[in-house]
Amino acid sequence: MFFRYVNSSCNVCRDKILKELLLFQEEIGKENVWIFPAYPDDRKSRILLSADLEKFNYVNIHRDSLYIPIYDGEEKSYFAWINNDGEIDMVFFPDKDKAQYTKKYFFEVRKLLQATKEIEK
Repeated sequence: MFFRYVNSSCNVCRDKILKELLLFQEEIGKENVWIFPAYPDDRKSRILLSADLEKFNYVNIHRDSLYIPIYDGEEKSYFAWINNDGEIDMVFFPDKDKAQYTKKYFFEVRKLLQATKEIEK
């Protein structure tokens, strides 16, 4: 699973989602969670990302390399699952005021991970 966001995202929104994601990562393992922020490739951004995302696996990916949807003129952060064929699947747009939906999404991801691990055995 991965989380994609841009540096223009609402900081409060992003931080709240990252806190929820960290708790979920503790349940499913760090190897199953990646963050792909879209920040400028400069020293300031690298320092900021290394501090903000020190507990996560992350790769700063240019905004043109991995799609970021725009809704009502704003770039939207999202979660997505990468299926066994390497395709982006099960996209979810979190809302800081509707944490219950994020928890439902995490529940579905957990089920997919369990099914995948059963297949690998």
